Amino acid sequence: MTSLSTHFIPCGKRQVYTRALKIYLETQHLAKNNFFLCSTLLLLPTTVLCMHCTSIILLNLHGNSLRYREIKNDLGKVTTN
Repeated sequence: MTSLSTHFIPCGKRQVYTRALKIYLETQHLAKNNFFLCSTLLLLPTTVLCMHCTSIILLNLHGNSLRYREIKNDLGKVTTN
């Protein structure tokens, strides 16, 4: 998976995801052996640096039916755009 600090352009300006999300997910993967705990809601404040839209994105990931691998694949798609 490429680094989440990779630039992508959803709003016409450069945005940068912090690497903290990747580190957090890798830690969760190691601690929970590929699965998030059931009924756990993870609130991950991910700072977005953008000259056009200065905001904070909250990623709400439900662990009830999502496996770590699926989340990792989705994040990989975001960073390749």
